[in-house]
Amino acid sequence: QWISYDAARADKPLLLFLHGGPGWVVTPLLQQYCKPLFENYLVVHWDQRGSGQSYFSGQIKNLTVKQLVADGLELAALLCARFQKEKIILVGHSWGSALGVLMCQANPDFFYKYVGIGQIGNWLDGELLSYNFVLGKAKQHGKTSLVKKLERIGQPPYPQIKQLIFQRKWLLKFGGSIYGKTNYRHWFPLYLKWYGFNLISLIKTGLGLKKSLVKLWDECLQLDLYTQVPKLDLPVYMISGRHDFQVPASTSRIYFDKLEAPQ
Repeated sequence: QWISYDAARADKPLLLFLHGGPGWVVTPLLQQYCKPLFENYLVVHWDQRGSGQSYFSGQIKNLTVKQLVADGLELAALLCARFQKEKIILVGHSWGSALGVLMCQANPDFFYKYVGIGQIGNWLDGELLSYNFVLGKAKQHGKTSLVKKLERIGQPPYPQIKQLIFQRKWLLKFGGSIYGKTNYRHWFPLYLKWYGFNLISLIKTGLGLKKSLVKLWDECLQLDLYTQVPKLDLPVYMISGRHDFQVPASTSRIYFDKLEAPQ
């Protein structure tokens, strides 16, 4: 499995970043938008099993939430040993926020604190809010054909992954995925220019994202952190966007209010 970091920052506090998706590696985006993190921390981005540079078709067969939690804890131990750190600051984004919570529940002793960005609470509740956002926008804009298609698909959980992808396409177009943007075009140059990235890397990124999503989606829909992880034995911080309807902030807030933690 592939990790990337700047060895010149080895004396800084260690921060492990868990990407979302499942399967969506974001090293180029971190380097573009989160530069202060790289100045003040030893940031490690992990391409999770089956994602990005870690994409191998054989790994997809063994891809489960439980396996990714085990991978993450194995990596945490390796990083502490390699960089001679007592503990790690763990940061999870979107899907990575669910993985991060499960890792902290399994072994909190590895981590100083946990930061959830676009924090998952109850996954299915979030999907329902996301669907209703798109349906409401379609009605607001008078897109009668789209309204009929969405009503025909019905509320999640969807029978097929292509229906999720259809809903996500319109979520993006209606501004519920990236604030102020309706497509991903502004990100393509960042991936193409990323040091060490090439056409093979780009293909791996696409395959890993698609296949990870298909493989893990049913498990993701079963995640209800409200009840599965009601308590964590370390400080917890959450960052959410009020305009985010991919992981609606209201579900993050419910989890924040329910969660027991020392801070």
